[in-house]
Amino acid sequence: NITKEIYEEEFNSKPLRVLELACGSGHYTRKIESEWKFSDHIRAIDISKEMIDLAKQLTHSKNIHYEVADVCDSK
Repeated sequence: NITKEIYEEEFNSKPLRVLELACGSGHYTRKIESEWKFSDHIRAIDISKEMIDLAKQLTHSKNIHYEVADVCDSK
């Protein structure tokens, strides 16, 4: 994973917190957690309640927190 390699090379560590936008079903969210072994948490956001509901069903981790939100909404 190129992002992982760049981050670890640049900062010589793993991030403690991650914000993923447009997470969909959470496929990559779960992949990020399994490959990077975060010690704190990952917040994953998607505009679709249905996709967040599916992501929650497919995820068995206490470190991943899903939220329905529109990242383009300035409220």
